[in-house]
Amino acid sequence: MTETPTQKPDNNLVWAILSTVLCCMPLGIVAIIKATSVDTLWTAGKYDEAQKAADDARKWAIIGAISGAVVIVIYVIAMVAAAVVGNLWDLSCGCRCSSGGSDRRTGNGGDPTPGTDRFPAAPASPAITHLLDSHPKAMEEGTPACKPDSNLVWAILVTTLCCMPLGVVAIVKAASVDSLWAAGSYAEARKAAQDAGKWAAVSAICGLVIVLCYMLYMMTIIAIAALHA
Repeated sequence: MTETPTQKPDNNLVWAILSTVLCCMPLGIVAIIKATSVDTLWTAGKYDEAQKAADDARKWAIIGAISGAVVIVIYVIAMVAAAVVGNLWDLSCGCRCSSGGSDRRTGNGGDPTPGTDRFPAAPASPAITHLLDSHPKAMEEGTPACKPDSNLVWAILVTTLCCMPLGVVAIVKAASVDSLWAAGSYAEARKAAQDAGKWAAVSAICGLVIVLCYMLYMMTIIAIAALHA
């Protein structure tokens, strides 16, 4: 005759629910199903099955918590990678602009080109004169050597991976760079590019802070559930 255990095992239902809500829903649901079967099996006198169901509920809740933590870590890595890619993109554009600016005056070989002291510039054609007249800002500022990078790639990445509201602002700023540049508003185009980079960086920081707060909250809840298990 099988002895009746003195104490019913904890079904770990609280931990299973927390793991479902905060971590990984599919695995958490498995833990909930196992946990809810403990009382039924115990009442039916299936003590071994009840103990096994309780152990399985705890196991699947732990797996769900670990899976959720892994997903968050991957998310953080992807977000940091997006920020790094955006910075590298900016640096590469800056290098192109620097080399482009020197090439406009000296050429690839370092020899002076028309428009320098040794080679005076030829008179402007009527078409160029008309173009400058239609864009007075180009005459005042001079045409820069290189169009600034719009930071659109970085803006899209942070909108997708970090903080959508601030990322949308970055996208709007980045999307206006080309049109401002084409209109001859070079200063406004540079400012729009800088604003796009600024809002993308703010979005990345906000997304990182939110993820860290979520991880701390999740770890606290799981620790509380483990203490009451």
